[in-house]
Amino acid sequence: MTAPLTKMCRKEAARYLTALGYKITPKTLANLAATNGNHGSYGPTFTRTGWRSVVYDRADLDIWAKERMVTITAAPYVPNMSQRGRGRVPA
Repeated sequence: MTAPLTKMCRKEAARYLTALGYKITPKTLANLAATNGNHGSYGPTFTRTGWRSVVYDRADLDIWAKERMVTITAAPYVPNMSQRGRGRVPA
């Protein structure tokens, strides 16, 4: 039995995040990496290993995904159907 990867390339990181329930593609991770900088960090922390190569640490991916997960606690909105046709609730 092999130990789980702690360092992952962009493709492996995208697969890992998708398995956690945060559907994302390698291209999106690349775009998020390009937007990191003066405006704050949008994507997960990565280490550049070459001109085009980056690696992501599994712990950083876990933290990043957890920060973006949303729990809905309110009941969904259900319109009052007796108001239909009076211009108050769209059909």
